Amino acid sequence: MISSKRLAIFLLVMVFALGFAAGGLVTPLLVKNPYRSVSASKSTSPGLKKGRVDAMAEELGLDPEKKEQLRQIVSKSRDCYRELNKEYSPRCDWIRNQTRAEIIQILDDEQKRRFQRHIERKDRERQEDLDRSTQGKD
Repeated sequence: MISSKRLAIFLLVMVFALGFAAGGLVTPLLVKNPYRSVSASKSTSPGLKKGRVDAMAEELGLDPEKKEQLRQIVSKSRDCYRELNKEYSPRCDWIRNQTRAEIIQILDDEQKRRFQRHIERKDRERQEDLDRSTQGKD
C-alpha cells in the first residue's frame, strides 16, 4: 500500500505536471503577439490581423506582392489555430477541472472558499484574455 506521504507527493507532482501541460497548450493562444499593432488590437473588423501583417511586412521590407502573400499565409495559419483551439480547449478544460477537484479535496473549508475566489478570478481573467484574442474575428 502506498503511504499517504508518497500519495501526497505524487498528487502534487501530477497537479504541477497537468498545469504545465495545460499552460503549454493554452499559452500560445493567449500570449500577445509582438507583430500586433495597438490599433489592430482595438479593431472589431475582420482586418484584425492587418496591423500585425503590416508591422511584420514593414520590419522585413516586403514589397506589396510579398506582403499580400504574407497576409494569405497568416490568414491560413489563423484558421489552423482556430481548429486546434476547438480540438484542445475541451481537453484543457477537463484537465483544469480535474486538477481543481483534486486540490479541493486537500483543503479545509476556509481554504476552499479562498480557492473558489481564486478560481473565479482566474476564470474571469482567462475569459477576458480569450475575448481580447478573438475580438473582431468571424
